[in-house]
Amino acid sequence: MMRAAFAESGPAGILISRPWEDLPIGDKTADVTVRPDDLDAHPPIMSLGAGPLECGLHLRMRAEITINELPDLDRIVYVLEFDLPGEFKKDASNPPKLLMEFPGLTAADLNLAVTGGEIVLTPALIEPRIHEIYDSDPSLAHEVRNGQPWWDGTTVRVTTDFYDDEPGSAGFRGAITVEIPNVNSIDILMPGHLKIEGISGPPKIDSDIVLRISVDTILDEAAGEFRVVLSGVTSADITVTGLSGSVADVFAAENGIKIFGADKINNFPDHVESIPTEPQIRGLIETQLIELAADLAVPIFTPGAPAAGEIDLTAFEATTVNQQALALQIEPRNDGTVCDTPDLFAKVDGFSVAIAAVEVNRLMDPILTNNEGDQHLQGYDMTVNDLNGTLSNPGDHGEARGHIWVTGDVDVHVDCWADPNVVFEGPVFLIPQMNTDGELIFEADAGGFSADDPCCGDVDPADIEELIEGEESTPVRMPTDFTDVGRVSMTVTEAEISAAGIVVHGSLTVTTNSQAAASAKRKTAYWFSEMAGGG
Repeated sequence: MMRAAFAESGPAGILISRPWEDLPIGDKTADVTVRPDDLDAHPPIMSLGAGPLECGLHLRMRAEITINELPDLDRIVYVLEFDLPGEFKKDASNPPKLLMEFPGLTAADLNLAVTGGEIVLTPALIEPRIHEIYDSDPSLAHEVRNGQPWWDGTTVRVTTDFYDDEPGSAGFRGAITVEIPNVNSIDILMPGHLKIEGISGPPKIDSDIVLRISVDTILDEAAGEFRVVLSGVTSADITVTGLSGSVADVFAAENGIKIFGADKINNFPDHVESIPTEPQIRGLIETQLIELAADLAVPIFTPGAPAAGEIDLTAFEATTVNQQALALQIEPRNDGTVCDTPDLFAKVDGFSVAIAAVEVNRLMDPILTNNEGDQHLQGYDMTVNDLNGTLSNPGDHGEARGHIWVTGDVDVHVDCWADPNVVFEGPVFLIPQMNTDGELIFEADAGGFSADDPCCGDVDPADIEELIEGEESTPVRMPTDFTDVGRVSMTVTEAEISAAGIVVHGSLTVTTNSQAAASAKRKTAYWFSEMAGGG
């Protein structure tokens, strides 16, 4: 049911994914979205508190944060694990719903753990600043240097041109781009042309080149800044492609163009961009989760109006038991009395249904009354005058198991003398069965009966057992369809009998509305209580 509630599809789903826009964070604003994170791998976990109707949810969600002032920065993704302490509340609708709500939460209540949050550098984040640098210094586009030393002791004239044309523009020659080889550096690629004149001999240098400038980056989330360290660039950080391996070309690259590039770049100030700090992110998330919780109501139980013969669940009362069970007490009982607070009778998993003694007596009535009156066994006609059953605890009447202790008397009709009257007694156990329509039926399993037989040795107590063996109780229709949730399929395994009533144990699967199409079945647990007290 928790998976169905948070799946956000189908009528059972609740909208827990939320978007928020233009939230202040540091000196910027952010758009934030949160949604459940992989419900199959990390389903919501419900816990029960120590106090009456206290409960809690442990959720894992994914938060995506977009910094509006940094449109080229990829969304920052965080994984959130947190608690939502709350309470079960029965609302005023008709029929009523049982909801899990979370009023009055504080940041401390959340126990928030935040992981992830990797800042992903992209070329689009860096390139605008590099274009600005290029536009601010015309010498990057074209510069002529005379009297530059050459490798043979002479001097030469060096002309450098670097291009940063708009892609697709007329006469496009090239544009500056940025590559990101790792999280600690960026590469600036500057296409251009190198021409050297005045060389005393061949070869002449007149070549298209590309400068690759490696620049360190520092991502300091604690300080809330991302820094491109332009001031630290040296000639060792620059490589040149487009020149041959001749002595002249190597000299031009090492002593000319690399030094030129380093001198240009490291004269610019570092590019610094502020980013959200960890405390700012945590505070933002905590604030929004508290806002989300205040508006959150998780449907736990929504009964429908009962059809003929079904148990009426619309007058339930909810309670929690020993931090282990959520009990729905179905009221009023047949005799009109109010249910006691249930003892802990549920198994570790599956479901348990407690049926009060007053209700069991109604269910037993067909087993007993159907066998009164005239009967015929082993060639004898007989009349069952009286047949009574009493719920009994384990240990009573020498029986290890709880049972129904049956007593009665029978007149055996014989031709040769007066009809003898036989008094009998013995235990009856119950075998629970449930069909696909949710009808719970108890079949009688008679134990060893004893009978006094003062005048007719032909009457066997086993005959009395046969009267009862296999009789079925009045069907009790269990709910199988839950409004806006799905269908429950139940299998019963055993019935524990005591003087207080009967507890039926079993297992179940829930096929939620949102999962039916995928045939995904989930196992859950229910506890219904209609106890007369104790047991």
